[in-house]
Amino acid sequence: SPGGTGVNSLSEAKFQEVLEAYTNLTDWGLDVLSLRRIFGGARGSELVFVVLAAVHKLKLGSVLVCFEGGDTLWSMYAKLGNYVWTIADTYLDNPYHNVAHAADVTQTCLAILCGGGLATVLSPEQQFAFLLAACIH
Repeated sequence: SPGGTGVNSLSEAKFQEVLEAYTNLTDWGLDVLSLRRIFGGARGSELVFVVLAAVHKLKLGSVLVCFEGGDTLWSMYAKLGNYVWTIADTYLDNPYHNVAHAADVTQTCLAILCGGGLATVLSPEQQFAFLLAACIH
């Protein structure tokens, strides 16, 4: 929720933007390119948001914590976020096959999973693999 102090706090307006983006993430008409603006223009933020929000929307947290080691769900989200930031950094800044394209493809795959019914026939592990493949394609 919004409020608080420090670098992790959000204004009410920014919180509402993030919440709207999360709510609309499975829509076919979502402007994925606008996500970077929400996160202050940080290159790759759109991809990180799409992946983490997709994992949350699809309730794939069990896939993240299925490995030994005693990590909490939140620490696994942090590790996944760091991994996706690393992926985002490897995309070249060219006109088409760039990090924004990866975010767009990943969001489209999420829409297919949710709106197209694919999630009903894939296991959670397969859903996660589908999203990660889109992310790194």
